[in-house]
Amino acid sequence: MEISALWNSSKFKLSTEIILTLGTIGFGIISSWIFGREYSDRVIQDLLALPVPRSTIVLSNFVVIFSGAFYFH
Repeated sequence: MEISALWNSSKFKLSTEIILTLGTIGFGIISSWIFGREYSDRVIQDLLALPVPRSTIVLSNFVVIFSGAFYFH
């Protein structure tokens, strides 16, 4: 099978759409769980009391989520 035939196959397109959709939903669930745990364990209050911008805290959380996703993938 040629490469161009593989890229144009409908099964490949469907599987790619399914993987991207489930990956986006999974990322949203894991992100909300991590931020929710920080809020329910009252860690967020301690983090926001530090002299660090909030964007840095959020960015560091996303870096941890992305690196965990690459590690477990």
